[in-house]
Formats: sequence, structure tokens, C-alpha cells
Amino acid sequence: MLADYGDVVPRRELEMLEASCKNLETELEVVKNDRTALMGEHNVLQALYKQVVNERDKLSQEMNQLKRSATPRPQWDRCAQYIDGGQDKWNELSNGKSSDQVVDVLLAEIAGVSIDELIKSDVFDGKGVGPEVPRYLKATGQVRNRRIGRGEANRLINGFWQYRTDSTDVLPLDECLFSYLVSINNGDETMAIEEGYNLEDACTRLDYEPLIHLFHQIISDEVDEKVFRYWMQIQATLTAALEQESQKGLVTTTVLGQVLQAILPSKPSDHIKVLLGVASSQGDLSHLLKPVSKAAGIENH
Repeated sequence: MLADYGDVVPRRELEMLEASCKNLETELEVVKNDRTALMGEHNVLQALYKQVVNERDKLSQEMNQLKRSATPRPQWDRCAQYIDGGQDKWNELSNGKSSDQVVDVLLAEIAGVSIDELIKSDVFDGKGVGPEVPRYLKATGQVRNRRIGRGEANRLINGFWQYRTDSTDVLPLDECLFSYLVSINNGDETMAIEEGYNLEDACTRLDYEPLIHLFHQIISDEVDEKVFRYWMQIQATLTAALEQESQKGLVTTTVLGQVLQAILPSKPSDHIKVLLGVASSQGDLSHLLKPVSKAAGIENH
């Protein structure tokens, strides 16, 4: 018989083809691994992109709200002509001060209080340690005046109400306030007393602020603490009702009016209309839906 070698491949060529095939398989595996790694990085980048877009949208919304609610910085130099001493005196009084502090200067002028004394007073005289002095003000000698502003005063007031709510000890208000001030000053009673004097001073200067005024009346025993508790209960009820309504769709002024009427049945309709007018002037009402803590955050609601 004669052998048919028509379909036979030379061994050398076979070995070369096998080696080439293995190389190609190895390269394919490397490409697959690279693709898997790239897909993982791609997914991570997509997630980051979504986060950036969400953050951009939130910042854009906040910017639009600020555009509607923000006011231009006052031209304080216009006040110079109404201050004794003119521009030079005004520059001395207002230089380096925040807008809130400049307002204090103007209020002092309107009230006929000595501006020099108001601005340059660096200390408080201690009220003594008698039984008539509240615990958070019991001090002799002098106490440093830091002239805290509205933001710091609100922070202390909010923190106190939260501390008062969380506390298991039933203490008189002045004792509870002193305990709170000690707790935020790492147990330093001297710093707590200083904080107490500055908070008392801020409440006196910023008495035109409704929430600060209410706190000052309560801590001074002029108003019962139940007033604040009742106000917080109404606020929490209103927020919960608005959140429930928002799940059904956009909260319109009509819906808001119905919610207010249900929560405040004793309020006459003209008072409800005033509240609706204030709410409408705010534009976006989403801030009304922010969660209400047990006591803190009161200046935002």
C-alpha cells in the first residue's frame, strides 16, 4: 500500500502553531483581566459621577434659595452722618466688626446708651453668690465679656434645650443651665460661669429676636417652661403633617392652610392667612419638611 500524505502537517509547523495558539490564549486572558479591571473602574467612576451630579443639584438648589432670600450687604458708611463725631468716629466704632455687631452699635445709639461704654466694656461685674442670684451667674469679681453674637447665643440655647430634654435629673432651670454649661466646658465651672454671663448679656442685647426673647423670659421665670414645650409640640406636629401631605404630591398653600387650620383650630382665619403669606414669601417650602429634633434646631423652623 502507498501512504497518503496529503493531509499530514509537518511536526515543526504543528509545534509552531501550538506555541502560537498558547501565546494567543495567554494574551486573551490578559485582555479579559484588563477588561474586568476597567469595567470595575468604570462602575466606580459612574457612582462618583452620580454623587457629583447630586451634590451639584443640591448646591444649585441652595444657590437659588439664597438668590431669593439673601439681601445685599448694607452700606454701613451711610450711618456716619448720624453718629456724633462723624466719619472718623464711625470708622472707630465699626471697623473690623460683623454686621450683627454693627447693628448692636446702632441699637445702642437709638436707645441712648453710651456706645463707648458698650463697645469698650471688656468685663462684667459679678453679681455675687447670694440665694437670689441664678446658679449660672454666681460669681464675685469680674467676668470676661466676649460679646457673643446671635449665632453663638442660638447655639447655646438650642444645646441647652436638647440637654434639658435628654436629662434624667429634674433640676431647677438655673441649675440645669449651669450643669449644661459645665458639661460643654469640660467640667470647668469658671468657664461655665463666663459662658452664663455672656449668654445673659446676649439675651439682653438681642431681646428683639423672638426665640432668644422667649428663652430669656423662661430662664428668668417670667414665662412657664410649658410654653416652650407646647411650641415644640406644635412644630413637630406641623412637620409630621406636612411630610405626610408631601408624599401625596406638591404641598400647595391651600394644603398648608388646611394643615394649619387643623393643628391650630383656635386661630382665626385672618391669622392663618398671615402665616400663609409668610410661607408664600419663602418660595420653596421644603425647609418646613426638615426633621425636628426633640429640642435643637429651633431657629430654622
